[in-house]
Amino acid sequence: MSPVAFDTLAFARRLAESGVPQAQAEAHAEALAAAVSEQLVTREDLRRALEPLATKDDLRALDERLTGRIDALDERLTGKTDALDAQLTGKIDDLDARLTGKIEDLGRRMGDLERRIDVGLHALETRLTIRFGTIVVAALGVMSALNRLL
Repeated sequence: MSPVAFDTLAFARRLAESGVPQAQAEAHAEALAAAVSEQLVTREDLRRALEPLATKDDLRALDERLTGRIDALDERLTGKTDALDAQLTGKIDDLDARLTGKIEDLGRRMGDLERRIDVGLHALETRLTIRFGTIVVAALGVMSALNRLL
């Protein structure tokens, strides 16, 4: 039990002065001291209870350490994201150049194919014109022969 911050002798004397028998006054003082002493918290009790708690200086030091670690982590992550950004930008640029080249090549090939189709259609048109002309000449010859016969 911790020492009582309570003057039992003065309390017993006061009770006795107000008419309480001395033995009874002392018993009351001791009973009250026992009851109060279990409920009172001494400075030593408080010191022991607060000892494991962090102080403002402890919290400031922890804040500085954590801020430093967060800043270092942020710096590392920024460096990594910048490197990744540069790497992806290079790959995207490379892919863009390759796709642009393939699209241009397809454009040239389509142009060549269109020219070949135009040449082929022109040649076909010429052949059909000649054949049609031949058929017309032959039909005129047949009609002329039939006209002479009839």
